[in-house]
Amino acid sequence: MEGCLVPEPARSAIGETKKYSSKIQRRIVHYYFASISLIDDCVGLLVKTLKDTRIYDDTLILFTSDHGEFLGNHGLLRKPSIHCDELLKVPLMMKLPGSRCAGTRIDGLIELVDVYPTLAGFLRIDVNPGVQGINWADKIGKGENIGRDEIYAEMHEVKPIFTSLVGPYTAVVSLRSKQWKLNLYPAAGIEYGQLFNLQEDPDEARNLYADNSFRAVKEERLWRLIRRTHFMADPVPLWLSQY
Repeated sequence: MEGCLVPEPARSAIGETKKYSSKIQRRIVHYYFASISLIDDCVGLLVKTLKDTRIYDDTLILFTSDHGEFLGNHGLLRKPSIHCDELLKVPLMMKLPGSRCAGTRIDGLIELVDVYPTLAGFLRIDVNPGVQGINWADKIGKGENIGRDEIYAEMHEVKPIFTSLVGPYTAVVSLRSKQWKLNLYPAAGIEYGQLFNLQEDPDEARNLYADNSFRAVKEERLWRLIRRTHFMADPVPLWLSQY
């Protein structure tokens, strides 16, 4: 990862794969794939039970994950505070009752905060005040395209630590569009960050954050990140009056 500009302690995770022989690295990948196979088997058992009890066609199923895993990409293991796509992109699959939208694939950008209001939308249930996600139910049901202009991701500081955490974590915030990704470390210095042109560099190998020829892009991305943070201010509890 050229010009990574990652602060400690997250920086200590870079090159972690070099600590292990190729044989051990291969075993790590095998164990991870085994975990995925276990999940697949359990999902299969759930689907079989739904079909055996004849409620599968009436059931809404959603499958997703909280984060990805580097698994050797960029010389990284686990999930340190380095927001490459291997960490941010997660599966999101839905099975609607009946055969509605079966086989449809949508490539728009959405966030996990959209899951709750979208599920509520399919169930015709009102969401509680303060929900910041988007309800995509109507558009999905009509087979229309969905998606945000950009998605936001964040990792907070983990101090004080009340439990044992695996991985070198530090605060990081990210804004990703289809073309650009900006990662910043608000608890570190101004010199730390990453800017990637995902259309020309999908592997996120060239960090443009310190490249002066991309200064205008970085400033515009920074403004959009600040704007997004502003609009995400907690809207609850609801105000009863101006004061």
